[in-house]
Amino acid sequence: MNGDDPEADEFAAFFRQHMNTLRGYLINAGGDASFVDDILQDTFLATKLYWGKVRDYDKPEAYLYKVASRQLGRYSKNRYLRTEPHAEPPIPATFRADAITMADAIREALERLSLRQRQVILLCYTYGFTIKETAKILSIAEGTVKRCRSDALSRLRAIMADVNDSDEGRSRG
Repeated sequence: MNGDDPEADEFAAFFRQHMNTLRGYLINAGGDASFVDDILQDTFLATKLYWGKVRDYDKPEAYLYKVASRQLGRYSKNRYLRTEPHAEPPIPATFRADAITMADAIREALERLSLRQRQVILLCYTYGFTIKETAKILSIAEGTVKRCRSDALSRLRAIMADVNDSDEGRSRG
């Protein structure tokens, strides 16, 4: 921060405040480090270009997540990710609750959701955006956010129940 350009200093502070959290969102939404950094760079560059307008928003970080979500969608359509739901493979032994931490079990369960479902769950529950904000970020209707959230929660409950059932069956046997 050089003090000569208050707008640049303000953006630099915004960048430092949100960079790691946004990186975590992108990784948890299904990205890997090899292209998440590219998405981050593109996202912050786009935000910097419109910073004069974005900084006046009620929640400027929502714009950041919107740009990042669009970039993630573009990468997923271009060979990097698959956006369709993952197949339902049998639960591996390493997925048992006693073999790994609950956080690892949840992370693996999230990976079994579609990209859109992961984005909705992460934005609503991990990053605290409202349904309305999530809809704006992802450029979808509020009803779609509610449906994705409901479907994702049902699926997560079923996956976690399978984990618990396999763990209980193993401990009885």
